[in-house]
Amino acid sequence: MKFLAIVLAACIIGCCSAEMSEEKKNKMKAIRDVCIAQTEIDAAAVEAFHDKVVGGEPYTRDPKHDCYLFCVFQNIGLQRDCGKIDADRFIERAKKANLNVALVTEEVNKCKDRAGKDGCESAGNVMACFIDNKAPFHEMHA
Repeated sequence: MKFLAIVLAACIIGCCSAEMSEEKKNKMKAIRDVCIAQTEIDAAAVEAFHDKVVGGEPYTRDPKHDCYLFCVFQNIGLQRDCGKIDADRFIERAKKANLNVALVTEEVNKCKDRAGKDGCESAGNVMACFIDNKAPFHEMHA
């Protein structure tokens, strides 16, 4: 759950990780705020999504949330403009976060090609894949 928590907390809602520098936290919050404004999603809905997923509740898809994910993934370099997930960048980030790179690579490779009709749907498909596969993210910390 550690990698998914990092993706959700650090990347998706821009929350604080104890290991994240103040500068990084501020940058993530700025991305979060830009993406909330750009997609017109309610900030409470973003946080509720995080809480549900981390709590093991089912993931309910929402087009606005998919576009929010696309915005965040693009801004942090995990998804290209065409909507394709940048698996190499995910793995690079895992290395920087001292995660189990082999396990992260395995899980990212399972989900990276979940293309949708556009970038929003692709981002949502990838997140749904991570969640649906119940990847052993708790084992990813090296």
